[in-house]
Amino acid sequence: MQTQKSSLFLEPVRCVVRSADMAKAGSSRLIGGRMIRYVPRSNRRYFFNRVIENEDDFEAINIMADVSHAARERARDLVGRLKGKLEAIVTLPEVVEQLMPSDLAQETVDRMIVDVPEVEFPPYYFYKHNSSIVIPTATPNVFFIISKTKEEADQLTQFIKLEFEKLNSVTKDFGLQLVEFLIGRSFQENVLRASSRIVSIGLKEPKDEFEKEIIATCESLTNSYLPNVEITFKEPAEIFEYDIFIGYNDETKLIVEPTNYETVKDQMHSGEMSRDTLKSKVILATQDKALGLGARSIVIAKGFPDDVFGELKKIADSRKVVLLNEQNYKVELSKILLSCALQGCIPGRPLYY
Repeated sequence: MQTQKSSLFLEPVRCVVRSADMAKAGSSRLIGGRMIRYVPRSNRRYFFNRVIENEDDFEAINIMADVSHAARERARDLVGRLKGKLEAIVTLPEVVEQLMPSDLAQETVDRMIVDVPEVEFPPYYFYKHNSSIVIPTATPNVFFIISKTKEEADQLTQFIKLEFEKLNSVTKDFGLQLVEFLIGRSFQENVLRASSRIVSIGLKEPKDEFEKEIIATCESLTNSYLPNVEITFKEPAEIFEYDIFIGYNDETKLIVEPTNYETVKDQMHSGEMSRDTLKSKVILATQDKALGLGARSIVIAKGFPDDVFGELKKIADSRKVVLLNEQNYKVELSKILLSCALQGCIPGRPLYY
């Protein structure tokens, strides 16, 4: 099966850390209706800080700081030239100093430039490793690896995992232990199990060749997805199957549902399904499944006539469902995944879709 190659490969990583502080009274906290063992923020970031920030192989890139510095220098130059023009017009230095004193010039520069916020990882802060980048997120124990190819991403992921494990062999004797290094499907299962509504998770087989094609496309973009996952919910009791689930945190979850016109047109021709029924089946039913997870839904339609697809697109847009076709889904899906990943790294950044 030929799958269009993407120009990037995305790998989210979650480090589960256990701290000696957890043994203290009151170290469990009620989060989302569940009692969660609390690990101090500094400890959750410890392995990342020690390995990524201190390894010579990683180069820290702080784009906002670089932009702020360049803009400040440009502003100083501009204010200096304006003062020079004033001095050429008003030849009395004392008057010039009164009109535009030196401290006012500096104050003008400061007002023109917005400083980078004083946070641990400001927006657009990342680490470069060869042709890959590592991006920390607002969640202390989660980061993303973005590479040009799957091979590069896998190599860097394993390198970081090995370095974390080496450090863990020392820190565990002092009460700080790396319990899990979650990547790929384990990362996704961890996202799902954070929900108190989910009772069980199971994987099934794809039902047709188009599903297999979509799964192969996801596999070319990331290791971190769950294909044909069946989820049992409680309160209310429900069971849904999701063709593809991709989640990065509780706020950022996606389901991808392929639909093939070949499987529904016979029903339409026989009168079993009208166009309105088709809309409900393709768009509304998918949206309903997504709401059970608090996820956004992406529908990939194959073989639909232009007029039918156009009608589906209108209702999809009105329901905030992303509808893609067989011509554009590979490129668009790559953009959507990257947008979702960067949403956790750049506060306030709008999503692509």
